[in-house]
Amino acid sequence: MDPQDTSKDNNTDSQQPDGLAPETIIAPTVGSYNAFSDVTNTPPETANTPEVDPPQDSNVAPIDSPSPLNAGTTNSTAGTTTEEQPEPVPALTTPTPPPAKKSRKKLFIIAGASSLALILLVSGFVFGYYIPNQPSNVYKTGMNRSGQAIDKLVERTTSEKQLKTFDKTEAKANLNVELGASKFSGKIESKFSASKIDGALTITSEPENEEKQEASLKILSDLAKDHQFPDIYLQVTGLRSFGYDQMIPQLAQYDGKWISFNEDFIKTLGIDKGAFNGDKQINQADAVELAKVMSSAMNKYVLNGDTSKSVLENRKFIGKEKSDGVNAYHYKVGVNKANLKNACKPVYDSLINTSIYKKIASSTGDKDKASKAKADVEAVNNCEDNADKVDTSKTIDMWIDGKNKLVQKIRLHDDNDPSAYTDIGQNYQGGDKISFYAHYNSSKSKADVKMTFDSDMKTNISSGTIVASGGDSEKFKVNVDYTIKPYNGDIKVDKPEGSIPIKDVLSSLGLSTDGIGATSSTDTSTSSSSVQSGAKDTERKADISAIMSNNEAYWAQNGFYPSLAQLNDKSWRAAHFNEVDEAAFIDPSGSSNKLNAGPATAGHYGYEVSGCAGNNKDECSDFTLTAMLSDGTLLTKKSLNSL
Repeated sequence: MDPQDTSKDNNTDSQQPDGLAPETIIAPTVGSYNAFSDVTNTPPETANTPEVDPPQDSNVAPIDSPSPLNAGTTNSTAGTTTEEQPEPVPALTTPTPPPAKKSRKKLFIIAGASSLALILLVSGFVFGYYIPNQPSNVYKTGMNRSGQAIDKLVERTTSEKQLKTFDKTEAKANLNVELGASKFSGKIESKFSASKIDGALTITSEPENEEKQEASLKILSDLAKDHQFPDIYLQVTGLRSFGYDQMIPQLAQYDGKWISFNEDFIKTLGIDKGAFNGDKQINQADAVELAKVMSSAMNKYVLNGDTSKSVLENRKFIGKEKSDGVNAYHYKVGVNKANLKNACKPVYDSLINTSIYKKIASSTGDKDKASKAKADVEAVNNCEDNADKVDTSKTIDMWIDGKNKLVQKIRLHDDNDPSAYTDIGQNYQGGDKISFYAHYNSSKSKADVKMTFDSDMKTNISSGTIVASGGDSEKFKVNVDYTIKPYNGDIKVDKPEGSIPIKDVLSSLGLSTDGIGATSSTDTSTSSSSVQSGAKDTERKADISAIMSNNEAYWAQNGFYPSLAQLNDKSWRAAHFNEVDEAAFIDPSGSSNKLNAGPATAGHYGYEVSGCAGNNKDECSDFTLTAMLSDGTLLTKKSLNSL
């Protein structure tokens, strides 16, 4: 497949655009017609000859003749009154034309007005069409407008009103696959909110020369208010149809049965207790913040016509051509190494200050502030080093829509496969509908993959497709379509009757369950005391490690450890230990967030300090943290300064 579009024009900036509407001003058409030609083409003597006054009636007295009131006199001699005859009216003659000077003056005015109009028309064309549509200006405008468009899109989609619309969401998808002579199909239907999920997946297989096989997976999840983890229920049907019961005979008994993963079991897996419902849970607000930060960075450093900031630069104008049916300007675009390097620190700083980054870093154990600061510096240095290594000779192709002046698509090339390319673009035509797509094609591997995403901002319905094909000896085809929209109904998640705890399933398969999960075979809420104790001890160890890690970070910044009074002050913890979940100060068997002034007791962690100085004795040189485990022994952690 030839990736290059046709209908190319000359690649010089001086080329006059053809057939492309200007960005904001529609210039008048300038041609050979002159609106004033009827006047300027008329001979002066004809055009300037004044109209002749019509002949006067001979019975009407001239303006300077005697008044009709005095027209009659008395003839005393004859004794009669006679009317005095009017003076003869001179014969009409053709008036003398105005002086030539006035004729030339009028012609000058007309010619001047014509010239002014022509200048205005040409100026309108030059400044309203020609200059804005010069390739260099189109590139700059297209980059700026695209960055602004992304900002507006993110602002609209993350508004409180828009997010409220998707408090509850419905998603559906269909899958069809052809692999050689075999066929597969699937369907997904799901309704979900921040705390509930009700979903189902159905798969159908039609292998060549074999019977049709069907399987399904259903999932229910409910995160109760004030709980750390959800209760999850899974039901798998069709294991026998696919022959899994022959590979693992024990699985047959669970075909069609509900299996439970209750909160107590999930706690034993070592998952951070705030990951689902707490300070470390990644929520909607976190995602909105990240989207805005990424949009801002894109606007400042990528989709920006300012050559002093943008990491992309216009290397060459190829010409005007059709791109996916759109009149577009085609450019070769490269990377500006200096601008890329300068963008490393501000972009990284923006990311690490987002809530989502802090939560991920906290959940992965990155709690030592001194180490974190060092890692941040190294990350920026690595970014700048990689920027220096960028091959600036490489370019990508970019098309900018000539009508709306937005980046229409970019094309990336594969160094290992010259025939391969990846297009990423949009096809916005105005209004509330937006369309994005990505397209990969390789003649060498005969692979073609195209993904689309369409969203109607008025109806809040989004849809998309994934279409893939390829293969040499064994061809394949994949078709996926999906729809996402707000859901207005209730999402009901009821605990299935007779659900089997996952621990029992694992035990029947010969897998060890020591220290994990609940043990009841009839009720997921029932568990043995030993397993419960193991879960609580795991939580105690995590809490003590979190407090100790932040204590050491505090020492690295201040040169001393906090006092007991400070650690027991919730406001102080919020200001200095904000990366530690408040629940970490509470023993799993207790309810108080106050630490003991000495060794731990049942339900309370212990904190002892020594070598305290300062006016308030809050600059301590050593500390000992303790927790009482389920068997009564003490878990002890000492400060690194005391080792």
